[in-house]
Amino acid sequence: MKPQTQNQKKLFIGLIIGAGISILLGIVIMALLSKNNKELVTNTITAFMSQVKKGNLNYQQAIIQSLMQNSIECILLFFLGMSIIGIPITLFLFFSHAFVLGFSMVSIFHVYKWKGILLALIYSLPQVLNLLILLVFCYFSLLFSKYLFYQLFLKKDISFKRIMNRYVKVFGICFGLLLISSTIEIFLVPKILKFIL
Repeated sequence: MKPQTQNQKKLFIGLIIGAGISILLGIVIMALLSKNNKELVTNTITAFMSQVKKGNLNYQQAIIQSLMQNSIECILLFFLGMSIIGIPITLFLFFSHAFVLGFSMVSIFHVYKWKGILLALIYSLPQVLNLLILLVFCYFSLLFSKYLFYQLFLKKDISFKRIMNRYVKVFGICFGLLLISSTIEIFLVPKILKFIL
């Protein structure tokens, strides 16, 4: 296996391990919260589930917010990949998604106990999809930053046009998948949750 391929594999595995650690941190943080903060989390979750059960969600506002959030984040990651100093921000955004996933799942389990396992899995489905999409996109974003560094500072002969074309294609695919994830989050997940509740 070529050293370059090995390094790329290590980067991908590193992102997966980092995401796993971030998920565990989200779970641990929930366990360490004070009683008052746990009550605040419980009230927030029960209020949301109550709206879902009654069908009182504002789907139009929710889909706009979700689409805007995913779109802005995807575009931000795209431009961060074109900047070497954007590497730590890219990693922070990715790992924060993993942290929120772990926190959300254990919070729902805390409120609904064993029934919460199914609710947490369904509620977190879009978050899991987003995390997988961002895993791929962050991987290519970090690779692009690395190639940019090689070309600017190490003066290595790199086919920058080919790398740029691949990066743009990955961005387009991930952007489209994030929009699909938003649709699942707003229109499909609440219906399944309502059926279970």
